[in-house]
This record gives sequence, structure tokens and C-alpha cells, in this order.
Amino acid sequence: MAEEVAADWWEGIAGIRTDIDALPFIRGLADGTLAEEPFRFYLAQDALYLRDYARVLAAAARLAPTSAEQAFWAQSAHGAIAGELELHASWLTPERGVTGRPSPRSRPRRPPPTSTTCAPLPSARTTRS
Repeated sequence: MAEEVAADWWEGIAGIRTDIDALPFIRGLADGTLAEEPFRFYLAQDALYLRDYARVLAAAARLAPTSAEQAFWAQSAHGAIAGELELHASWLTPERGVTGRPSPRSRPRRPPPTSTTCAPLPSARTTRS
């Protein structure tokens, strides 16, 4: 059943995927012809994403109701940091023009939380009986 749903979803977005795969950036990334500057920028952005994604996974571990679920989310957070960021670290070096400080362009200012963005939080903290 799950495989059928996934197959239907992939089929439903096949045209969108084809268009994305045809983008010059994606083609260059896939075939190794992407210039180094846009590649470094992509890696820097991906590293920022992975850092925050790992924090979200760690929060899920903290909120998980069972030890098994806590372990699953904690291991997922560790994987985002240890595996992916280590790969990026070999490219994101001062020798390649990347410092440890994000540029204002690469780290957008976050808007303050609103009642809309925080509304789901109480339900995420409920425990199962």
C-alpha cells in the first residue's frame, strides 16, 4: 500500500522532476561541470540547512515519548551533523575562500515567532498514554 502511494506521488510530479533535473545548476552539479564558485555557495547553504535540520531532529528526540523513538531521532540528528557536514568540511575551507563566518547574504535574518508559527508547538509536546 505505501509503495503504491509513493509510486502515485512520484508519477504525479514526474513533469516537475523533469523540469528540475533540466535546470543548468542541477545538470552541472550532476555531471561535474558546475563552476567552483556556485558549488561552494551551494555547499555553504547546504551546511547551514543541515545544521538547523540537525537541531530540529534533536528537538524531536527530546520530545519523543519512548526511548526507541528518542534514539531514532537522536541518531538522525547525529547523522546530519557527522556524515553530511564532514563531507562539506573538506570543501568549506579558508583555502577555498570559505570562512567560518556566514555572510549576511547566506544567513537571512529570521522573523520573530508568531502565533501562527508557534501554534503547532503545544500539540508536539503532548505525551501518549
